[in-house]
Amino acid sequence: MADKEYKNILIEREGNVTFLWLNRPDKRNAMSPDLHFDMDDALDWLATDKETKVLVLGGKGEAWCAGQDLRLYFRGTQDNPEMRYKANNAYWSAEKAMEIAKDCGDTATELLAMVNLSGALRELGERQRSDTLLDDARAAVRRSDDRLVWSTVSFHFASATSNRGQYVQAIALYEEALSFARETGDKRLAITALRSMAVDQNRLGDTASARASLEEAALLARAAGAQDLQARILNSLGVAAQGQSDFASALKYLEEVVELARQLRNPMMEKRALAAIGYGELCCGELNSARETLERARLVETDVPVTDAVVLDNLGLVALARGDLEAANAHLRAAVESRRSAPSLQERVFSLTSMAALLARCERMKEAASVAAAAMHACEATGLTLDAYTSGLVQAAVASARQSTPAAEFDAAWSMGLSMSVDDALSLALQA
Repeated sequence: MADKEYKNILIEREGNVTFLWLNRPDKRNAMSPDLHFDMDDALDWLATDKETKVLVLGGKGEAWCAGQDLRLYFRGTQDNPEMRYKANNAYWSAEKAMEIAKDCGDTATELLAMVNLSGALRELGERQRSDTLLDDARAAVRRSDDRLVWSTVSFHFASATSNRGQYVQAIALYEEALSFARETGDKRLAITALRSMAVDQNRLGDTASARASLEEAALLARAAGAQDLQARILNSLGVAAQGQSDFASALKYLEEVVELARQLRNPMMEKRALAAIGYGELCCGELNSARETLERARLVETDVPVTDAVVLDNLGLVALARGDLEAANAHLRAAVESRRSAPSLQERVFSLTSMAALLARCERMKEAASVAAAAMHACEATGLTLDAYTSGLVQAAVASARQSTPAAEFDAAWSMGLSMSVDDALSLALQA
């Protein structure tokens, strides 16, 4: 009989060994209601499956399971009574699991359940109960003499604290978890703590500390032989260095990413790293090198249109810097079309900034003003920060439009842009 097929899990077999994979790699296999229901059904089925002698659980992608997908688990079911009922049942099952773990003396599972339930209560609006449960977990961790429990639960406690917006406290807790991870030799946990700590350090504007955390994480990943993880961290370092206009360091990081991506046979990672290198060369005014690097990137085949769009966008900016408006128009329009279906708002905003610059150079000033206004409004609304080069392009486009357009017309175009969605602004840019 054929194996069952599920939306959120994957069944694979090797003889009498059955592998059950959590299969939401883009969400780090966070447990959504549908994933809970798929697991319940699959485990009931495999419990009596004659071909299964050993069952192995795992997660596709770089994570085993990130915990509960709180957005889908609670907010995503608020208008669906049936789903809400099932999700609540799963929630109470988790609470029961915490009680069983406590009775069995499984301290680590009990404390992790307390942290996860605290997050669930917070999503339900029960902040006081959430904070009380989190404080209880914290106190219990302090009483434990099991260093593995300390390191694992302290990390989850730090994550929960970060989710509350308490970044300074979260960083201190990540440092504590990191210390415990070093004591127990848990490189994976140490790397995860460093990466998470870097996120909160960036949120606080401490980019130097964030970069130092990522550099340490990259060294640990190299020592652990985790090439994929090492490449991802180095890519983050390269992007961060570019954001700080440290293009020499960015080039060093990104060239290493390209080499690792080739070893891993990961064309998407290779293409994005080459696109970033080309962009760095553009920012430094090395237009010939930038074009050569980006043409190399175009030759790397992927099936991800958004990755192609990054290369096209950068090629368009190089052409714009060279004064080749025809080539710039072709590349930037192609990038917009590739990004129209992109789930990431950030990708579409980048196309807006490039198109604003192109429109200004083509003397379509009112359209340039509207598109630039939409881009700047989207950045403000989402907290997206543009790097110095891109920001300079937008500001130059706005200055040109303001100087070349009667004040009333400029103000009207600017106001129109502020009221437009990103997608509507992209449509306007393509029509101009």
